[in-house]
Amino acid sequence: MLGSNRLVRLVAILALGSLALGVCVVALAPGVETVAASAQYSGKVGPLLRKLEDPTTLYDAAGVPYERLGDLDRQPVSLGEVPEILRQAVIATEDQTFYSNDGIDVRSAIRALASNVGAGGIEQGGSTITQQLIKNRYFRNPKRNLDRKIREAVLAHRLTAEWSKNRILEEYLNTVYFGENSYGVKAAAARLIGKPLSELSIADAALLAGLIKNPTAYDPFDAPNVALERRNDVIRRMLGQKVITKQEAVLARSTPLPAIGRPDNELRAKSPYGEAALRQLMTLPELGVNSQERERAIFSGGLRVFTEYDPRLTYIAFNVVNSVIKPSFGPYRAAIAVMDPKDGSVRAVVDGRGTAQGFNLATDGGGRKVGSTFKPITLATAFENGYSPKDSVDGSSGCPVKYDPWGTTPYVGHNAGESSGGYGDLYTQTRNSVNCAFLRLLTSVGPPLVRDMATRLGYTRPVGNHRVIGIGETNHTPLEVATVYSTLADDGIRHMPVFVRRIEDTSGRVLYWAPGGVRVLKYETARTVTDVLSHVTEGTAPRAKLGDRPLAGKTGTVDNQVDAWFAGYTPQLVAAVWMGHPLYEDADVNPVAAMRNVGDIGTVYGGTYPAIIWQKFMTEALKDAPIIPFIKPNESLWPKPARINPVGGRGAPVSDFVATTTTSTPVPVESTPTTLAPVTTTTKAPATTTTTKAPGP
Repeated sequence: MLGSNRLVRLVAILALGSLALGVCVVALAPGVETVAASAQYSGKVGPLLRKLEDPTTLYDAAGVPYERLGDLDRQPVSLGEVPEILRQAVIATEDQTFYSNDGIDVRSAIRALASNVGAGGIEQGGSTITQQLIKNRYFRNPKRNLDRKIREAVLAHRLTAEWSKNRILEEYLNTVYFGENSYGVKAAAARLIGKPLSELSIADAALLAGLIKNPTAYDPFDAPNVALERRNDVIRRMLGQKVITKQEAVLARSTPLPAIGRPDNELRAKSPYGEAALRQLMTLPELGVNSQERERAIFSGGLRVFTEYDPRLTYIAFNVVNSVIKPSFGPYRAAIAVMDPKDGSVRAVVDGRGTAQGFNLATDGGGRKVGSTFKPITLATAFENGYSPKDSVDGSSGCPVKYDPWGTTPYVGHNAGESSGGYGDLYTQTRNSVNCAFLRLLTSVGPPLVRDMATRLGYTRPVGNHRVIGIGETNHTPLEVATVYSTLADDGIRHMPVFVRRIEDTSGRVLYWAPGGVRVLKYETARTVTDVLSHVTEGTAPRAKLGDRPLAGKTGTVDNQVDAWFAGYTPQLVAAVWMGHPLYEDADVNPVAAMRNVGDIGTVYGGTYPAIIWQKFMTEALKDAPIIPFIKPNESLWPKPARINPVGGRGAPVSDFVATTTTSTPVPVESTPTTLAPVTTTTKAPATTTTTKAPGP
């Protein structure tokens, strides 16, 4: 009965106010319908109010918070923590009848209606604190019309019957926006005044209360004179409400604005790791069906995101990169991505010295040509399809490269330094990174299979139909390269990079768990590739040695030294290092891209600065870790050694091969051509097989 009487009173107030202002019955009808509809709703209003929006917090691998994602700063407090002077300042400014009204201030409502009818639209709100709370926490769109105002009034009236005034005030003080990304009184006091709540003066309280009406117009940083005038107006209201004395008002008006600098409003990710974690969050359907929903959940949902960020490894990587790549190196930069091969955890991503291109070199952009770091993918394809690491292949330079489905014009490849290469097994050709040996292996096993293997092992950017992909004519990031090597290190189980391990909502409910790994390669194949790569320090990368600790890895250098790489792993950790010019990758167009006179070493190869960075990082990162050997492959499962036929499959056994051969010449460096010279002779290049499955046991 009491509720019905209140509703009748509410309808009467709205009707009388409208009639007094000359509003016709037709115009009033939609509002009456809204009130009638609200009267039929018997549920509670309080449970329908949205939870307070909060930024998302990122936690590191040890569970320690290290960064926030969001464009708001909110620190909820109880009403008891809010000083009385601030409460009174807000009430005097926003709703002088707060403790006596039932959610609606009749005089203010009629005054606002008069102004709005005269203006032909909604210009004045006349809203009580309770109505403002409904507006901010119940409705999702900013639409303002008569229908909306009536609904706000009805819901505010009902909420007053459900909640105490103190609860309504507490929710309001934690909800309202004060400007400069400050939501709620505690964040506002810290960001705009530079004080905790307990130390606010009358002048401080008046300044904050005055901001609620229009935080942009009264911004003390952009419009200090206007903000001062608004603050003093609030002080006059407080005096009129007898909240303060005349002497207190005089002192408060003479107080200058707080002398603090503008707060940092960029609350989105600042670190390379935070940026990468944010990108991963934006892909998760668990956070919303589209990008808008996911963005809202991330930046204002108060999520707790547990990442795999390792501050110690990041610190080591950052220091190593910036100690090796000195300022005297000019525009050249290095980036490193570090992963745990057992679960795909990305432990560190470091971009080296600041770059101007606006993305993280370790994880972003279109990637760079990976050069000979791709060769393990070609090896994995061969071993998966019945080849043996003891198979012999011709590495002599130049080598025609032809695969009809990807283009009929043959090209000729060359080894670094025009080394003759000669025949050798895959151990030797890998150790010395002989390009022509791998180009012939590519056409033998079948380029489509190699391209498919790259995706299986962890490349996310597509590998194109390039006849020289077997030696790295494809662009990828250090993170992608690290993913491929992580798959090899974990015996053929691919873990896609995990920045985010777990996500919880504000109630602690788990919304997301990172998926586990997927076997994409036979473990014997992975172990065989690792065995071949474990000899890299005997060839192009002696600088990568870790003492007694076993390692497997591969150098990579693109023609003209525009990109240099070293990627490698131990059983416990994987790291991929890239070095180059962050803006240019074509030395013919931009000669500065060629790293030919850098530091004490001069010409940069994968076995120089990248290998040095990798070695220094791994040495420090694993200094307290046990030395664990790789699991050796079962050689009895390997087929008998044979010659590799560049036009498809394996040929005669090596023992039956009597033709003239040469021992493979050691090649101390390698270089992957960015372009291959066309064949100029009239000799017809041998045709490659068109089968997509290489023969062999």
